[in-house]
Amino acid sequence: MRIIEEIQLDFDDVLIQPKRSSINSRQDVDIYREFKWTTKHGEVRSFTCIPISAANMGTVGTPHMAIELAKNEYMSCLEKHLTVKEIFSVYDYLTAYAINKKEKDETSFRSRVFVSIGTRESFDILDEVNATYPLIGINIDVPNGYFPALIERVKECRERYPNSFIIAGTVVTGDIVQDLLRSGASAVRCGIGQGSMCITRLKTGVGRPTLSMIMDCADAAHQIDGYIMCDGGVKTPGDVCKAFCAGADFVMSGSLFAGCDESSGEIIDRDGKLYKMYYGMSSKLAQDKHFGGMSEYRTSEGREKLIPYTGPLIDVINDINGGLRSCCTYIGSRKIKHMPRQASFYKVYHQVNTMFANSENIL
Repeated sequence: MRIIEEIQLDFDDVLIQPKRSSINSRQDVDIYREFKWTTKHGEVRSFTCIPISAANMGTVGTPHMAIELAKNEYMSCLEKHLTVKEIFSVYDYLTAYAINKKEKDETSFRSRVFVSIGTRESFDILDEVNATYPLIGINIDVPNGYFPALIERVKECRERYPNSFIIAGTVVTGDIVQDLLRSGASAVRCGIGQGSMCITRLKTGVGRPTLSMIMDCADAAHQIDGYIMCDGGVKTPGDVCKAFCAGADFVMSGSLFAGCDESSGEIIDRDGKLYKMYYGMSSKLAQDKHFGGMSEYRTSEGREKLIPYTGPLIDVINDINGGLRSCCTYIGSRKIKHMPRQASFYKVYHQVNTMFANSENIL
């Protein structure tokens, strides 16, 4: 046993330092990124997006959400329990949408939707999809990326789908990030226990504060030309900005999108206030729904909640995009890609004035 003495920081522990800037307008900021990767056979491929993704969770990793996010240049990772028919419905729609938009590349919108698989599922569904729509993006979804089975699954996917951009995770340390990248992953999902619906830290005591994790894992990935995705822990557009400033290449969230019209489930009225259902994929509800109940050797590591209704997805997207553009003007970064090299953080003990935080909103 040993104690790691270095202080580990979370989003709430820092603020971004403003710096002299030559940017006169938020409109001058480029929040798109092109991601390049090398296929197993040495061919360089790429896709472009705003690198923010919906999590592969039951109420947000859905076909409808994926379509609407892709149309707005965002990403999504589909939840891994979808049928072939449901996945086809997404790719069929986005292919037709690209053609109607007269896109030169009909895969442009489809490239933003990743199909998910775990370590125990067969490749049957992915194989069937791949036969019609060669898979551009695959998300290997494992809550504990320290199992040897994850590296083996990455190797299998790289061999079976040599041209795909493969995301694998989740981990919180740079050593395993590099192991996964060297095994064939293109990007690694980073984060254990920080999601709003996750109680892994309460049940297991395992985890790492998000900001320090991003810095460590991004440094390890970028040393060998890989990428990382911050998986969870963002509560506001400001947290998204901090994640990018710390070095994250992608940011994944469930909570930012779960209260939208486009998430699955009906709007629920409780005493005049509107909510939507949201649950973690390690919750008892998810285990009952997808695996026939909770195994006796497991414990629930997820929450099941009603969360505030937030309205149309486009309003959330515009809010996030506006925050990103504004942050870039504050630090003098013309591209989202350049945020880490422009950013410095203040370590703080207090972030915002909460005097009227619990007061009723005007509208």
